[in-house]
Amino acid sequence: MNQYKPFVTFIRITSEIPFKPEVEVYPFGKANKAIMNIKMCKIKGTKVLIV
Repeated sequence: MNQYKPFVTFIRITSEIPFKPEVEVYPFGKANKAIMNIKMCKIKGTKVLIV
């Protein structure tokens, strides 16, 4: 049995799905705001803290 076949199938299928990640960048000085947004479930996509 080919152990890589499920992985290859998964990669092929996911490459066909249009995907646009949403990223919100916070400068280090706004770390508290980023944490509060996460805590209050005001997140959509990914938060990135620039240090």
